Amino acid sequence: MIDKQKEPDTSKRVIRPWIAGLLTFVGWGVGLYYARKPRAAVYAAFAAVITSVFIGIGLFTFLFFAGPTQISLAGINGRAAIDLINGLIGIFVMIGVWVFVAKQNRNVEQGSPARLWGYLGIWLLPIIGAMVIAVLVRCVFVQPFNAPASSMRPNINSGDYFVVKKWSYGYSRSSLVYPLTRLSWEGRIFASQPKAGDIVVFKNGKDGNKDYVKRLIGQPNDTIQLVNGSLHINGEAVPKEFLGMRDTICDGRNAQAPTYRETLPNGASYLVQECYGDDGQLDDRGPYKVPPGHYFMLGDNRDQSQDSRIITAVGYIPFSDLVGKVHRASDTAK
Repeated sequence: MIDKQKEPDTSKRVIRPWIAGLLTFVGWGVGLYYARKPRAAVYAAFAAVITSVFIGIGLFTFLFFAGPTQISLAGINGRAAIDLINGLIGIFVMIGVWVFVAKQNRNVEQGSPARLWGYLGIWLLPIIGAMVIAVLVRCVFVQPFNAPASSMRPNINSGDYFVVKKWSYGYSRSSLVYPLTRLSWEGRIFASQPKAGDIVVFKNGKDGNKDYVKRLIGQPNDTIQLVNGSLHINGEAVPKEFLGMRDTICDGRNAQAPTYRETLPNGASYLVQECYGDDGQLDDRGPYKVPPGHYFMLGDNRDQSQDSRIITAVGYIPFSDLVGKVHRASDTAK
């Protein structure tokens, strides 16, 4: 008698733990959803959102107390360090899912095509959740920035990370995120006037609405002038104390430049450097009459800053274009 070969059961499939683990790199819950653990998949998706929030809170807290600074981890700087942290957490989650699935019943029923919508939902859930929280935090509370240039040296260096307090001057279209920053909404709500000496981030409408970071020098109706490198406000020279020659970077090269402490009429005091001494192209400019509702901005790296002295490139900044105040800039002499 010849035995009939048993037909394979096509209604079943085998869950492979290594596939579940690798799918966590697509989304923390995707691997668990593949393993037929939908409730655990939802929990994992929410855990991804919470983890992102805690990483963000940690970053904001660090920058809030450290002020403008470099971010580094094991010799890796900036965004690469943040990506490394996220990668290490992802590997830990992958191993956990792999081990968890390996201990479960791995013979399951074949899934229907409708399960593809479940995969999509589990993948999108943490992305949408993190985006909503991030937009809320960035628009209402604080926003992290990275200085792309050295126009605020010696107080903010190229590559420094810092946070901007959104509530400092109230809220306008500039407090929002792109493309909402292009709205025609004028004015501010909960407005509070900035003070001379504040370091602010603003939208430069003459440069594609890019974010600029400068020091606010001139208030509405002030007259600003630079004479032989000396700042004058309303006809009075701002006190300028020479602190000596300091190591810095000028024109992309290591150099020594004279460093000064300026003290504004309201008592705000900060450091400035002049790579070209008092012979720079921007050391004799003005007078500038600041229009009502506008502000005059200068970079602390006076000879290498594109700021309000160049009317065609920056000019006077409307109140509605202020993003917020930079928190804890290093304004003390070192």
